[in-house]
Amino acid sequence: MNKILFVLLGLTLFLSACGAGGPTTTINITMTDFMFEPKEFTVPAGQEITVNATNNGAVLHEFVIFKFGTDAGEKFGDEDEENIF
Repeated sequence: MNKILFVLLGLTLFLSACGAGGPTTTINITMTDFMFEPKEFTVPAGQEITVNATNNGAVLHEFVIFKFGTDAGEKFGDEDEENIF
């Protein structure tokens, strides 16, 4: 009986330590011909984000998230792969 109680107590402690995770920020981006809305956004450091991108224009778009402090510059080449998520 004590063995079962010990196992149940251990399982309860283990499961209670497995929290539901941290907060999540959701960003909704609308892309039209040659325009993104919102133009800028910020998120808290270390927080998980969800990005929903919708293209309402006729032009195809690409969307890239660069690591903080990276300058996108004029062109994007193969050497820039290490600076994106």
